[in-house]
Amino acid sequence: MALAHLFVLTLGGGLVLTPIVLHLLMKPKPKPFVFPALRFLRESAVSNRRQLRLRQWLLLLLRCLVILLLAAALAGPAVAANDFGKWISTGGTGFLLAIISLVLLSGWFREKRNLFLLAPLAAIWIGLACWFGWSLGQAMSAESEQILGQSEAPVSALFIVDTSPRMSYRHENQTHLGRATEMANWTIQQLPPESQIAVADSRDDQPFFSVDASAAKKRIATLELNYTSLAIPEVLYRGLKLLEQSAHERREIYIITDLTRQSWTSQRTQQIRDQLEKLSGVSLFVIDVGTSSITNLSLAAPKLHSSVLAANSGLRMTADISRIGPPVERTVELLIEKPDDTRPMIQDGKTIVPDQFWRLTQNVNVAENGSGSTEFLFAEPLPPGIHHGKLVISGTDGLMLDNERFFTVDVREAWQVLVICPKDVNPANLIQTISPPIDGRPNSSMFQCTLKSPEETSQIDLSQFQAVFLLDPEPIEDAFWKQLRDYVSAGGGLGVFLGNHALLAPGAEPRFVSTAAQSVLGGKLTIPWRRSEGNLFLSPQNLAHPIFEPFRAIATSIAWSEFPIYMHWGIELPENPESPIQVILRYGNQQPALVEHVIGLGRVLVMTTPNTEPSRPVGGRSPWNGLFVGRPLPAWLLTRQIAFYLVQIESDTLNIETGQLAVLKNDLRIQPEIYTLYSPKLDQSTTKIVSVGNQVRYKFTDMPGQFRIKGNLNGPIIRGFSVNMRPADTDLTRIESAELDGFLGKDKYQLAVDRGQIQRQQGTSRKGQEFYPLLVIMLTVIFAIEYLMANRFYSIAQPTGAS
Repeated sequence: MALAHLFVLTLGGGLVLTPIVLHLLMKPKPKPFVFPALRFLRESAVSNRRQLRLRQWLLLLLRCLVILLLAAALAGPAVAANDFGKWISTGGTGFLLAIISLVLLSGWFREKRNLFLLAPLAAIWIGLACWFGWSLGQAMSAESEQILGQSEAPVSALFIVDTSPRMSYRHENQTHLGRATEMANWTIQQLPPESQIAVADSRDDQPFFSVDASAAKKRIATLELNYTSLAIPEVLYRGLKLLEQSAHERREIYIITDLTRQSWTSQRTQQIRDQLEKLSGVSLFVIDVGTSSITNLSLAAPKLHSSVLAANSGLRMTADISRIGPPVERTVELLIEKPDDTRPMIQDGKTIVPDQFWRLTQNVNVAENGSGSTEFLFAEPLPPGIHHGKLVISGTDGLMLDNERFFTVDVREAWQVLVICPKDVNPANLIQTISPPIDGRPNSSMFQCTLKSPEETSQIDLSQFQAVFLLDPEPIEDAFWKQLRDYVSAGGGLGVFLGNHALLAPGAEPRFVSTAAQSVLGGKLTIPWRRSEGNLFLSPQNLAHPIFEPFRAIATSIAWSEFPIYMHWGIELPENPESPIQVILRYGNQQPALVEHVIGLGRVLVMTTPNTEPSRPVGGRSPWNGLFVGRPLPAWLLTRQIAFYLVQIESDTLNIETGQLAVLKNDLRIQPEIYTLYSPKLDQSTTKIVSVGNQVRYKFTDMPGQFRIKGNLNGPIIRGFSVNMRPADTDLTRIESAELDGFLGKDKYQLAVDRGQIQRQQGTSRKGQEFYPLLVIMLTVIFAIEYLMANRFYSIAQPTGAS
């Protein structure tokens, strides 16, 4: 407990002696009177003297209390706000103890003492006395280490301003961040002179103390949204480390935020609470600049069917829309930049980007607090190259950042694929899977398949194709195996679907187990495994490989058991291979089903059962599998993903989230080594980036928008990628008070929403919770009781006169 004026309390304690001295000096001396010796008068006189003595002592006590309460009120006692309840509880116990004490004294001084009443009261008094002593000790021992009094003493203040994208929400024509900076500047003005001030925001930086208040205000003026923002607990943890070295004993922390739940997502809950307990003299304020009634329309990042398109395939995408607030109808616009080889460019210190677009629009209706989706199909053929675009919701909104989303697609000429299969093998399952015409348009497929028989392979230039498929191949001579290996090593993709033509009972045909064959397949074929009862099937166990990306969302709904495997080849893989080999997919009997063999710049995928099996093979032999029987969605997806993986279209990260690493393939044979990068912030200077290891990598993706890179190799080459905000960055859900208590501790912080509350809480924090109002009320009550009792007692004591 702190006292503003200790001298006043000491003086008041001395003045308490005044009514005691006066009571003793003015005590009337007995005067002898001659009365008849009447017994009942003597007994009455004794009783009256006892009652008068009790009343006088009671009045003396009340007068002493008046002086003590007056001195205590003027002394200005105060305790930390967190301890105020403990002291009130202790004071209430003491007051009840005083009342019981008076009742006991009154009963003791009565002429006829009622011991049956006094004994329980005495027991209650003893219990209350013990309880009062214990609670007083608890209140004093548990008293906060918060430094009280001296409200103008300098402090070490830490300001944490939330600069997450959510703070751009606009309410009453002001953003939450704008209001936060105003609050921070005003609060700095309320700090005592010579205070230390540190300003921290949501960036991944170490906080530091500013030179003075003016420097702190300049720091606040430069705050802007941060799209890779840290959670507030992470920033607070670093700030508490800084306050450990602060120059002043009194420390104040101001967290200025919109109190959205995502700003508090952290694993440092216990560490922060431990730090707060360890630091002494800390006052923690949470200033809420958010809005409780949110209204917002949000557009999610577009879902592209593929970020790499064939030139004639068209662009298809969907995007989810969600609504907080009443129903609304809006227009969503698709904008695709038209190529311009002269842009981006720098003009007058500003980046100039293409400003001509292909456009599509759709009207959408979103229900109250509901969600929906919109789908776009841009059927017009796009020219080969990188194309940037965006989706935009028309009109104004509370949070405008999530009304615009970006995307980038790479349009290429259709991939040339060579399919080699014997005349008795039907390649329809493969060709119809990877190269179906889109929307019935001819030459619109992403793959252009060239079909050849094994006899024609000697006249084929494999380098013209991005991928080669061997469907249930017949025995291959070593010379062609070596040709295939050289093709893969140079960057080509080879898919081998082994089947009945590799069989020479009881095992594999010798040309499939030669050294040349094993150098391509990655292992040695053993014997065909048979399961004629149809209770064997593909059994994916790890979906981490890129081939399984579309399977992850539907993994639990795929019934692999509906597509039985009757026969498959066994393959023996070396323990210490010369080049990387891994099993991507297995059967239920744990034998390899799909093996990847990396050779140089390319890759080989070997499937140990064919994808060309009809339900009734010609010649009466038994089928190897039923993968394409019925509704073969799993086999269709798997075949399609194998084709995409072999042409390596997954290597470029064209659409990422803020903070992620962008990686673009860079073939120095056809692409430049050095590029100039243009940021989405058009007034920002350009950056030079260099290709390393046939890749262009860029990690400073700290804002949404289109990042453009421009190089020159026999003419301008323009590439790039798009960055969108993470879904959590625009989640406006407010945090519950219980969750906030979990981070900071219940009753360990003070919540304010306006300047008046901040001023009151600052005063309470620095001076403590004052007892002055309570003491004044008690003084008034005690004084009134003393006045009434004095008038009554003295009027009874006055002589009525003599006759």
